[in-house]
Formats: sequence, structure tokens, C-alpha cells
Amino acid sequence: MTGPVLIHAVNFHYGEYLKSLVSQAGFSSVVLTGNVLNERIYRELDPVLSIFETGEKLPAFLRNGGRKGLPWLVVSEKAPADLPAAAGPAWIPKPLKPSHFAQTVADRVRTENGGEVPVLLAEPYLIGNSPAISETRRVVSR
Repeated sequence: MTGPVLIHAVNFHYGEYLKSLVSQAGFSSVVLTGNVLNERIYRELDPVLSIFETGEKLPAFLRNGGRKGLPWLVVSEKAPADLPAAAGPAWIPKPLKPSHFAQTVADRVRTENGGEVPVLLAEPYLIGNSPAISETRRVVSR
């Protein structure tokens, strides 16, 4: 594995929630919002997986074919109408079950990248990236 998990979210705060779950699974991640996806971002970040939090339609980037060879997941309330049938497990419904989401991310990275993934942590998770949560994580890890 080389780069982070790229999270493209409609809502930045929901993207940060996904980021905290991805970090609980042992991966670094980057959250982007807005209409900023392009090949340059993918070249610079070199992500191992892309996660798209979306509405009823796939983001234009995916409708246009995405980045060849890069695995992706879609998180939404309903399966997007334009989700390819062949995508199968690429859609994760909201509301998320944190353990299912983390396991799906780990499985997708392992399957697509052929690498080892960290052992997933048991629930409950410490959610958030605030200084207080970071300090709690440091204390718990001792």
C-alpha cells in the first residue's frame, strides 16, 4: 500500500466521520469536498481506495469511468440509480454500521491491492479527531 484512502464527501463533517472510521481500521485518509476531483489529485495522493459519500447519483468522476485500476466504494442512503450492476459490493448503505464499514474498507484494500491490512479494532470506537480524543487515544494505547 502506498497512499491514503481518499474520501470525497458531499458534507465535510460526514467526511470527517468516515475518516475517523478509516483511521480506526488502520489507514490514513484525506477528505475532499466540492467539485475538485481530477487526475492531478490522484497522481499527487496516489490513494489505495476512493470512498464517495453521495446522494442519488454517482459523482461525475465515477460516471466518466473514474481512475482505471483504483478500487472505490459509494456510501449513500439508497443505491445510486446509475451504479453499475457489476459494482456489486461497491455500495454501502447509510446509516453505517461502523464495524461493517471498516471491514469493507479493509477487504477492498486487501482484494484490490493484494497487501496485508491491519487487524481491525473491536467496537466501540473512539470517534473524532479533536485534541481531547487524540489525548484519550494516547492514554488508552499505553
